[in-house]
This record gives sequence, structure tokens and C-alpha cells, in this order.
Amino acid sequence: MSLEERVARWHGIIMQHAPGFLSAAEVAAALGTIEEGLAEAMVDARVQRALLGAVKAKLDADPTLNRSFSRSTGWKILDQLLAAARLKELTHVKIVKRGGSGGVRYDVGELADSFYGAEIMKGLGFGTRRRVLDKKEFEKVEAEFAKIKLTLPEAIEPTTTEKFFAKED
Repeated sequence: MSLEERVARWHGIIMQHAPGFLSAAEVAAALGTIEEGLAEAMVDARVQRALLGAVKAKLDADPTLNRSFSRSTGWKILDQLLAAARLKELTHVKIVKRGGSGGVRYDVGELADSFYGAEIMKGLGFGTRRRVLDKKEFEKVEAEFAKIKLTLPEAIEPTTTEKFFAKED
């Protein structure tokens, strides 16, 4: 089996789980040159390493690309890369707390867009379209994240009065 065929074979495996995520040319570029006379197993290992390196580089640059992949790929090391990217994506989520006459509301739009956030929201019965939660609903979400030992970032949106006086400074 030629090197190009090996690259195409392993690239095809990634394409099954995330169509269009990575091109074969990107894998070949990450591979570089392979010495002549290497055992077939070594060539396969180098192609896999280049492939995973290219996937990791893309996920490090933009963790939200993890959504291109299926929930589980069946390839343990790729699943670990995806889990790390999904956790990194979750740590960058912003939740906006707003007060008003109806009580405190939490805008969890970014959370619902993240992979794990969407899973937790769906598990609590909120669905993926739910973007604003009241205090009791948000406490349920916080409790679920506490179970996996994560705290949700919370941003407080300034009131109209605070915005008005901040302009004069």
C-alpha cells in the first residue's frame, strides 16, 4: 500500500465522523516525509500521528469545531482530543445575569450552543432552543455542572442606570 493510499485511508476514517473537517492535503502536509524502508506498521503509526496532530491543531485554534464530530468516534485517542476541546469550549462560555421586574433571568445562549452545555440542557428537559432561564432553572443547571466538578462563569449585565453613569467617566 502506497503512502498516498494510507493517508487516504486514515483521512477517510476522520471523514466518517466529521465530513469536511480536514482535507487529505492537510494530513499529507502534517506528515512531511517518510523514510524509505520503514515497516508498514510504522508508516501507519506516522500517518495516524500526523492526522491526530492536524486535528488537534485545528481544535486548539477553535474549540467550537468539535461540534463537527459525532458524539463518539470509536477511536479512543480522537475521543480524548474531542473531550478536551469540548471542555475548553465550555470554559469559555459566558452566562449573562439580568435583573428586572419579573425577577432574575439568566441568558444561557452560549451554554446551549456548546457541546456539553447542550447535552446538560437537553438532559434537564430544557431543549436546545431554550436561551433564558429563571433562577430555579439556573440552579438546576449549576447543580448538574457541580456533579462534574465544573463551575459556570457568570457575567452580570450592567443596568441602564449604570450604563448611563459609566459614559460620563
